This record gives sequence, structure tokens and C-alpha cells, in this order.
Amino acid sequence: CWFSAKIKGKSKVLVTSRKRLGQIERIIDLNPFNFENTKEFIKEESKNRSYMIPKPFESSIRTIHKVVDGIPLAIKVLMGWLSNGLPLKQLENKIKKSKSNILEFCFKETYENYLSEEAKLIFCALSFLPNEIAYDDIELCMDLNSEILQLALFELINFSLIIRVSKPLENEDVDAYKMLPLTRLFAYEKSQDFDGLERKISKKYNKCMEEKKQFKIDL
Repeated sequence: CWFSAKIKGKSKVLVTSRKRLGQIERIIDLNPFNFENTKEFIKEESKNRSYMIPKPFESSIRTIHKVVDGIPLAIKVLMGWLSNGLPLKQLENKIKKSKSNILEFCFKETYENYLSEEAKLIFCALSFLPNEIAYDDIELCMDLNSEILQLALFELINFSLIIRVSKPLENEDVDAYKMLPLTRLFAYEKSQDFDGLERKISKKYNKCMEEKKQFKIDL
């Protein structure tokens, strides 16, 4: 699976091919886990989320592995559903009824049924911002108070739609957030539901960067 890396304008293209595309490609590894890899991954995810895997453990893990074909990103998303209270059997039935591919289903189901309106807005807005952006910069671009923003970001992290990272900034490390390319593509598609969002967010971000630049000059 490849994302085009150098296409002019606002176009975003996903290409699946058995042949390499050369310099325009950005490779996204979608290789599935085997069962043992899945078991270790789920145990680690459960620990991080303080989630108790339903007994019998081996059977539950095997069910999760089977319904997502061992795809790591899908496992992370589904662990968010489970830790949010969805019973494993209900999760299994929900996926079996789906006619779309597993990742598309996971993203769509999470976006439509689990996210608050504020989390949806931030998720879509992030598709127009740099891929690793500091919390303070997100706050400047969004018309939300700090508490609501933090809760919305927590939702997105919990459902594995964004990743919190540490970003070096001058003399300290600050909280920053990033998306995987597949997730960013989905966020961009959903952003079309918010009229004028790209223009609004881009304008605010550019203004933010200009003010920071001017502040450094004044110093």
C-alpha cells in the first residue's frame, strides 16, 4: 500500500499495487500479525488501557485476531471500543455484518458512533495541520476552551486515531500529536462535512506561525 508523497495542489491519492512507484511513494506497512504477535500486542494494549481481557483469555484474543485478520492498526482501534465498554461478542457480530474492509469499517464506526462532536472537529482539523503538531499550536487553531480540547484529544488517543508524542521545542520537550497516514486520509475525507474548515484552520495556523516568528524577532 502506498501514499503518493509529492503531488501538487490539494490532491491526496492512495495507490495499492504490486509494483513500486519510485520517488513518489510513501510506504505504509499493512502486514498482519501472526497469532503470537497479536497476543503480545493485545496484552500490552490492555495494560496501557487498564482493560481486563474477558475470560477465557486465549479464546478472547483469538477472536480479536480473527475478526481483524491480525491487522495492528485495526486491533488498536478495536481495543479502544472494548475498553469503552463494548462486549467482545457484540464487537465480533458488528464486524461480521460489515461489508467494507476492516480498516475502513473501524474508522467509520469509531467516527460515527464513538466520538463527540468536538473530537470529530479536531480530528478533521488535524488533517490540515503538520503531522506532528504541539498541543499549544492546536489550541491556538481551535475555538475550544482548554478543558474541552484536552477531553477531545483524549478521545482520539483512546480510539487510536491520533498518537501523543514528545516533541523537542527550544530547551524542552512538549506534548505533540500525530496521525498515521491512513488515518489522516480518512480524516481528510470526513473534513468535507465541515464547510470551510480547511480555509479556517489553515488561516489560523499561518497566523499563529507568523506571530511566533515576529515574537522571536522582537526578542
